[in-house]
Amino acid sequence: MRTIICDLDRQYEPLLRRGCDALIWADGRYAPCQGCFRCWTAHPAECFMKDELQRVCRVVGQADSLTIITENLYGGYSPAPTR
Repeated sequence: MRTIICDLDRQYEPLLRRGCDALIWADGRYAPCQGCFRCWTAHPAECFMKDELQRVCRVVGQADSLTIITENLYGGYSPAPTR
């Protein structure tokens, strides 16, 4: 499965969908890790925070190829969106 993770505007969605099987938008709408370790102790491999990352982790884990598309700032990935 070909997977793309991007932080582009949604106007590029039709173009990106043609080149992949799964498209993940890095839009900052995910709950940050709380560091509780319940995903290791109480429920292995399952976060108690029920957001879109539940699906994302499975998709990335099943990907044959993973492409990350982001703006390059100072030699690294772009910072989290401030929208």
